[in-house]
Amino acid sequence: MDINAVFDTSNHSIAITQNITYYNNSNKVLDTIYLNDWSHSYSSKTSPLAERFADEFKTVFHFAKNEDRGYTAITKISQDNAALFFDRLDKKHIDIIKVALKEPLQPKSSYNLTLNYIVQIPNNKFTRYGVTDDGQYNLRFWYITPAVFDGTWHYYSNKDLDDLYLPKSDINLTVTYPKSFTPISELNTIENITRGDNITTVLQGKDVLTTKFSLVKNNDYKTIETDFFNIKSNIDTEDLDPTEVAIVTDRVTQFINKNLGDYPHDKMLLTWIDYKKDPIYGLNLLPDFIRPFDDTFQYELKILKTALRSYLENTLLINPRKDQWLLDGIQVYYLMKYVEENYPNQKILGKLANIWGVRAFHASDLEFNDQYPFLYMHMARTNLDQPLDMQKDSLLKFNKNISNKYKAAVGLNYLDDYIGNSTIENSLSEFVKISKMKPVSSSDFENFIRNKTDKNLDWFFEDYVSTSKKIDYRIKRVKKTEDSLEITIKNIRDNTMPIALFKLKNDTVISKQWIEGFKGTKKIKVEKTVADQLALNYDNVVPEFNQRNNFKKLDGFFLINKPLQFRLFKDIEDPNYSQVFFMPEFEYNFYDGLSPG
Repeated sequence: MDINAVFDTSNHSIAITQNITYYNNSNKVLDTIYLNDWSHSYSSKTSPLAERFADEFKTVFHFAKNEDRGYTAITKISQDNAALFFDRLDKKHIDIIKVALKEPLQPKSSYNLTLNYIVQIPNNKFTRYGVTDDGQYNLRFWYITPAVFDGTWHYYSNKDLDDLYLPKSDINLTVTYPKSFTPISELNTIENITRGDNITTVLQGKDVLTTKFSLVKNNDYKTIETDFFNIKSNIDTEDLDPTEVAIVTDRVTQFINKNLGDYPHDKMLLTWIDYKKDPIYGLNLLPDFIRPFDDTFQYELKILKTALRSYLENTLLINPRKDQWLLDGIQVYYLMKYVEENYPNQKILGKLANIWGVRAFHASDLEFNDQYPFLYMHMARTNLDQPLDMQKDSLLKFNKNISNKYKAAVGLNYLDDYIGNSTIENSLSEFVKISKMKPVSSSDFENFIRNKTDKNLDWFFEDYVSTSKKIDYRIKRVKKTEDSLEITIKNIRDNTMPIALFKLKNDTVISKQWIEGFKGTKKIKVEKTVADQLALNYDNVVPEFNQRNNFKKLDGFFLINKPLQFRLFKDIEDPNYSQVFFMPEFEYNFYDGLSPG
């Protein structure tokens, strides 16, 4: 794909001449092709993008001036110098172009298209991409691209989800712009040519999936060279000195390379927009004067999460609207793994967990990685959770940004513990490495994982991924015999997801065994040992709806299965205790005075 883009910074527009060579790798004859033109999604107040803004109560787009909304004006599409008929697909897909070819394209053949068009750049206040108030440009999905065809056309409209499905491309990008600007791109710079007040920069990239491009007046990007790949970033460094930034960046790239394999490009571009759209939730909400975490830790996680997302987006040819749960799951799974390896004692409250008064709360005991099941279960317990395989544009905003991402990663950890021998951890790494730069789907992942174990995984892909069914087991009764325990376990929910049974002695784990999923009740026999208590899901690996009914004492008063605990003020539930919370209230009015309660 050859793109010649001339920036008119006075009118905030780009004049583009583009040549597309597209290969029909399918076994079907094509007489019509489809192109993605997401720059045009800003052109109407009734576009899918505009409707998405309205659904999220973002009124800025609907009240914006016409000149602030972008569009694409196509002057010509031709094939072998012959003009072709083209049209916008329909009102619900105004950013998809339907082009009738001059001659049918045979299987394993290619076509060449030449496009001439002008892109009017939108204001960045809608999606953070576009022209800023000070006249700088941050662009993504800004030029026309062919839709993916694998026997079926895969196209859909822009909904501000950053999920355009693209085929890999070899790109030659020639950009002309005023001398006062600096171009920022992850493509390789071939040459710079100065002509009067303008500069023309030639950029190239092989097997490119997504191209972010910026024109900036004040270049705040820093490039860190590592042994694995270079990172160019303008993400806030938390005031770390350059040496510490380099050490952190090298540690992150080493971790990614070790677990996911070689990055196929020379450099990775990480922008502040990338991070703002997918931040470390919790860290991003804290004001600057509250610093519960070390600056190094904060910056490290910001770079890691953004780099993992960029790595996956630039290596896996996957439909990000349909199979987004797999990308999310892998990203957050390795984010959890990194913290587990490098910061095993990090608390969810950071330094605040050691403050007198705060450390009395159970919240101060939670590890940093405990936030992932906690936030997923928050939506599950309010019955607002959604299936993992639901399309990205159908998810609630909280589920899209947080809950489903965490559910996917927690589910992979659950599956890994169930299968054992770090099978999922090793398989995830292997799957990414062998699927790199190849078309892949969640179905391919399912088949890959099923071939790694003899265990039945229907529960994971049919219940955990494809439904919003909850998990909730309890120990109904225990019958003692001379040498064994007969345990009756009840599945309170309608699914067959497995659960782990623990034997405890003085709150220390003696043994753990997985119980295959079942419906209704199930009796199992286990060896009678010195254990004084039985527990389900004692290590909280299973994202269970209700953990208060998971314990059964083998000695003592049968009604007291857990120690009784009285707590002042509300706190995060501790399933290891039967808790009673006291919440003092004080009211005052003129007639009754102070009324404590």
